[in-house]
Amino acid sequence: MEPRYDVDRFLREVKELLRIADVETSKPLGADHPNPQVAAALLLRSLGIRPVADPVATLQRTMDDPWVDRDDRSR
Repeated sequence: MEPRYDVDRFLREVKELLRIADVETSKPLGADHPNPQVAAALLLRSLGIRPVADPVATLQRTMDDPWVDRDDRSR
């Protein structure tokens, strides 16, 4: 069985390590960079670890940050 790791837990731990190292993480990178959850999942996969997500936390994060309708054709 392959190892599994919670992506949200991984992100919390990385943010804490960066805070301890006094590294600023609040600056957005732009549209060509993956969001932190995707980047964390890619890193875990590259190390042979299957990323998992807590469905309740994922839903809460989605509800807190709703998608913006960017389709200008509806105007």
